[in-house]
Amino acid sequence: MNINNKIRGFRQIWQFDNRWHLIASRILFPREPVNILRIGAMRILEDHSAGDADGARNVVASPMYRQYLGAMGLKSPLNVLDLGANNGGFPLLLKVTGCALKRVVCVEMNPKTFSRLRYNIESNLANGFILLNAAVCGHPRELTLKLSGGGTGDSIYQKTEPGESGSTYKVKGMTFDEVYEHAFQNEIVDLCKMDIEGAEYEVFATPNHKNIENCRYLIIEIHDGAGREPERLLQKINELGFVEIPASKERGESIFSFRNTKMKP
Repeated sequence: MNINNKIRGFRQIWQFDNRWHLIASRILFPREPVNILRIGAMRILEDHSAGDADGARNVVASPMYRQYLGAMGLKSPLNVLDLGANNGGFPLLLKVTGCALKRVVCVEMNPKTFSRLRYNIESNLANGFILLNAAVCGHPRELTLKLSGGGTGDSIYQKTEPGESGSTYKVKGMTFDEVYEHAFQNEIVDLCKMDIEGAEYEVFATPNHKNIENCRYLIIEIHDGAGREPERLLQKINELGFVEIPASKERGESIFSFRNTKMKP
């Protein structure tokens, strides 16, 4: 870990109520990977060795998503759809910022990460949540993936190098419309967050995402790479009636937020 990452981690830890315990633990027991982060009445489980520090802790303690919320005119209680939920940071961020939550639907494909997602959501949200151990993709199918203990970079296109550790899992691949129809039926999704590590191109390239039009606001991380055209994907989102919400200077280059112009704010 380089010095910049250490400083970033320290600044994030400092925002939690049990900061001194966390700092002492990292200094005295550096090989102990599991922490409980406390903020108010919330407790968040993270497995440092599985990459969770870039999951809930980063989401709750950094401006990555928080900076967009003030410009959205969100009206509680919210229906929230979190695609690529990792260990549950996004709905926990909404709760920390004072948003009342009506229904929260989290989709996470890595079974090990999903177990920590379940703990974090069940521990901190009283009810009104649906948790799906599945991957979001363009067409419904069963995926065979070799996955590690977790991490924010897990992808349906993941390739395992020879000798790389990990377990092989069969994961259900669901389309956006399948997730929406299972969890929301005809209800409005007030806020959808999508971070699915490149599968967003596949989602928007098929006709199986028409219910995105039932989302009032959208936050999406668009991943660059070979054969991917972010500009074309942005155009497709615009064609659905979404306009980009102006970002602050702190915006990550790959994260975009949108408002659905077909709905009243």
